[in-house]
Amino acid sequence: MDVVPINRAINLVDPPKDAVGLTAGVHGDFMKKEVCVPLFNPEGVAVADDVARAPGVGNSTDVLKRMILTADMLGTMNLNKQQITRLSRNAAGNDDGRLKDMFLAYDCGAAPQDIASSYKVVLTPAAILDRATRDMDFKDKIVMLRDSSTFSDKLLTDLAMDDTIESIVFNGKVGSTYQFTFKTTIPGYEEKVVEYTSDFKPHSKEAVNCSNDKKNEYIRAHYKDASELSYIKFLVLLKELGDTLLVMWLKQSIEDGKHGLTADKTAITTNDTTVWLRSIVNGVSCILTDEKGANTTLYPVLVSAETIKAANIFIKKQLLDLLKEVNTSVVKSIAQSIKLIAAGEIFTDLAIQGEISPTVRMGLIRVLKSIYVVVKLRATDLLIIRRHGAHIDDMSEYRKLINERTMSSPFSITKNSIRYSKAFQAFLPKGGEKLPLRLSFIQTLCKQGNPNEATLKLILGYDGAESRGIPLLSQEEADAVEIPQRGGDRPEAGYTKSDFSHILSKNIEIPGFFTSFVMTAAPEVFYMGYAYDLAFGKRSVHEMYSTLLSVEGEKSCFSHLGKLGVDGHAEVDEDLLAENAADAKEQDKYTRKVCLTLSKASVYGDREGTLFDIMGDRVTWLLEWCSRNKVFDSGSAKKMSAEKGLQTLHWDALSLYQVLYENDVSLCILNKRDGRIDFKRIMEAALEAMKEAVTSAKKSESAVTVRAPNRVVVERLRTLKKRARSRSRSQSSSLMRSTPNPRTLSPRTPNRTKRRRRSTSATR
Repeated sequence: MDVVPINRAINLVDPPKDAVGLTAGVHGDFMKKEVCVPLFNPEGVAVADDVARAPGVGNSTDVLKRMILTADMLGTMNLNKQQITRLSRNAAGNDDGRLKDMFLAYDCGAAPQDIASSYKVVLTPAAILDRATRDMDFKDKIVMLRDSSTFSDKLLTDLAMDDTIESIVFNGKVGSTYQFTFKTTIPGYEEKVVEYTSDFKPHSKEAVNCSNDKKNEYIRAHYKDASELSYIKFLVLLKELGDTLLVMWLKQSIEDGKHGLTADKTAITTNDTTVWLRSIVNGVSCILTDEKGANTTLYPVLVSAETIKAANIFIKKQLLDLLKEVNTSVVKSIAQSIKLIAAGEIFTDLAIQGEISPTVRMGLIRVLKSIYVVVKLRATDLLIIRRHGAHIDDMSEYRKLINERTMSSPFSITKNSIRYSKAFQAFLPKGGEKLPLRLSFIQTLCKQGNPNEATLKLILGYDGAESRGIPLLSQEEADAVEIPQRGGDRPEAGYTKSDFSHILSKNIEIPGFFTSFVMTAAPEVFYMGYAYDLAFGKRSVHEMYSTLLSVEGEKSCFSHLGKLGVDGHAEVDEDLLAENAADAKEQDKYTRKVCLTLSKASVYGDREGTLFDIMGDRVTWLLEWCSRNKVFDSGSAKKMSAEKGLQTLHWDALSLYQVLYENDVSLCILNKRDGRIDFKRIMEAALEAMKEAVTSAKKSESAVTVRAPNRVVVERLRTLKKRARSRSRSQSSSLMRSTPNPRTLSPRTPNRTKRRRRSTSATR
């Protein structure tokens, strides 16, 4: 691809897109003939007919797409792109399907911490020039702002800007300001110093006034004044350089090789189509989030056979890391379940009376250790996948291999709370070896006085054929299994509370912004809402959530939304807004309904160990903001009475959320997240599986011999309770290493009955 003519086309077509508030009839000829062509094609080089016909005011991005996204280019991109799930937590709070070990330059859209779980932010001088809201204070970053540097003459030529720009020099910090020196052919701007404050805010008049709103206001007032033409040209040039140099200065930094940046692991993150196209043309990897925020895709460098090969190797590593992350978290959740039960906890929300017997607790640990041994073996057997996958050149086949080996998670665990997923059926539902479980029989087991071997096997998926299901370990084998310690919890990522509130308050009146911002900053909210709506018993919400969670086509009803400015206010294309307003308002109405559902759920019962406990602060911040700003009728979200059938609300929601989470991860692995998703089929199948599991367990309960615990033994255990409590907790944990002595093991009341009830109103 000859990059010069395509860059020239982008230079000519992009500025008119930013001419918001100007009109084609009044200002179009001025913008095209007096500003853009003299700036970006002063020699009158022949351009494509579509580019030549593009208006001086208006969005002609489709012209660029048709020019750049040829059949060959699209075919290569679609084979090598990789969709990314931005859901940072599963129902256990510990899966992470985001990218790993990335170098990211941030333009706009989803923030680096919402795209990657391990990354370094790259701050080139262009990060100062671009006016979008940008957090510069990242913990891990590569900063190129301390020393002066000159932008490459070769890249100026590649950009087709060398006729107008002679040089761009970043002078570094001079006194209290950051300074750039521009040498141009614009009369009066042959040499111009532009300054920014020490906290990266515009300082010079030109820097302040090149924002779209101020620039366009100035053009509207002075476009007939010839003496102001040079100033207007410089404002337009400076604004265009903000986006352009984010891509090109990053490219220069990669080529310099001074900071360890490599083309395959370094990307710019954006939701701006033009920045994405500029990246594709100039050989810089890009992570594009759509305008709505529903889908995020990595587009790696594809400029040569070598870069395509490197990109595929990198994507394979990312997918293998994802597989390892998910499967390791499944193993950890089983281990943590064993530890909690050995310490006296029991599954929350089980419909059992009083305490479970010590022997039943031992039987449950025996079952979980049987699961642990088999699942750990399958989860850690990545060497075979790595060797096998290395010989698979077809990326679709490789994605299929990863998808089939990605495990489903059976347990949700937070601190001292443990639940199993009611919708769980098998660890490997998409693979040949399913590894099924029947977790609903845990309730049957906990009602028994002594564990029945048949019940233990039923939990492990035994269906009468010895070859089916997970083998049940003997008690001696289970005692020999050692369980490792659990790692630390993942910290919260993303916007701060003040950022969250400030940005929403600034833009809430813009149709579509509410939905787009929540989808970008906290996508888990929509998946939680879907799960809780179904848990509340609603069955008419599938269409609403399909509309919210689906990726829109070419005509997005969010296309009027632009970047966030330095003041947090979003740029808006008023012409596109007029087209999109009705559809955008409808989606915002749906998002308010989602928040209302979550507000109702947040005050229902004890929130400990629920999705609210797992997802971190952002959901709470959102509900607090909604309540303060009367986004919905807060009176309808007051605490409800314990209606019949809602006692397991949070448990059902956890199970359903996990189905949605695993579906999202699977679709992203296969690059099918942007296709049509039949959410109704997925969720109705999950509800049916939950119903069948409960029915099957109830039918089998009557067929299982249940023996009552020995009353004398129970009374003796109760008298020893105080003595057992005074001993080390490790004594109860000895269940994991040796056969416990029932004389010293004191069963604890399930934590759900002892836990202190808390007020968890979202408005507090």
